[in-house]
Amino acid sequence: MSVPLARLTGWCLLLASVAVVLGVTLSPGASVGARTLNLRPGHDIWLELHNLSVRTGLVNIVGNIAMFVPIGFLLVAAVGDGVARAATGGALLSATIECCQYQIGRAADIDDVLLNTTGALFGALVALVALTVVRSALARRQPLPS
Repeated sequence: MSVPLARLTGWCLLLASVAVVLGVTLSPGASVGARTLNLRPGHDIWLELHNLSVRTGLVNIVGNIAMFVPIGFLLVAAVGDGVARAATGGALLSATIECCQYQIGRAADIDDVLLNTTGALFGALVALVALTVVRSALARRQPLPS
């Protein structure tokens, strides 16, 4: 696959990932009309793990992280951004989503921003390691005899 085609494919996959995240986070749900704002880091996570159920809390934590892993990965692997820019992009997207959720009468939570950013950072680091391994393997590859 040529570099321009690979880059175009990467951008398309990134846009598709963002579209999925927007669909999941901004589609109407059961919490519409329950506008809340949490700006205390870790507060809602602690409440979920201790007062609701550990399973619900873990699903929320893992889901929020996992949802942004592809975005961080693709920002590094396909678009060529660095790890810091990928994490920052994930944080900005997440903060924008939380602001939109608040505006439409849903919950906005700093914990979601932190977890989403963690996912983008993790994806970016995985991409960095993968690219390093692939480049190293390609550099050691011997040309085929003619």
